[in-house]
Amino acid sequence: MSPLKQKLINYFGIVVLIVLSSLSGYVAISSIGLAFKHFSTTPPEVIVFNRGFIMSLGACITLLAFLVASIAHEFGALVNNPKLIKVIMASAVSGVALMFILGVVSQHTYDSYFVENRSYGVCEDASSQWLFLKTTVYSEAQASCPSKVL
Repeated sequence: MSPLKQKLINYFGIVVLIVLSSLSGYVAISSIGLAFKHFSTTPPEVIVFNRGFIMSLGACITLLAFLVASIAHEFGALVNNPKLIKVIMASAVSGVALMFILGVVSQHTYDSYFVENRSYGVCEDASSQWLFLKTTVYSEAQASCPSKVL
């Protein structure tokens, strides 16, 4: 493969990582902002909580670690600095661990706050789960439970 083609592929990969880390960062910040809104103000009658959006914070950290590794590799700093490799690997592994830890902790926090401390109930018909991605619907009154979430 020609050096120019390899450089273009490397730069395209860096652009893709920038876009994906930006999107996951935006989703993480907006979902954490929505969570704080639910806990700080009077919550609405029906709350839809999606664990996947909270998990995107860990994905953002992992993607940023890969982005830094790609940029450092492109400029040759990755080969010359083994300490940088350790920091990048620790960031990537902690981001992956944070994805799963934040998902479980946030689900438990929502369950304990809205179900145990407030008069909310879980709408089982509208809630769903696929692998680690769980969507839970909380409602103040059982009569106001939606049949499904759009």
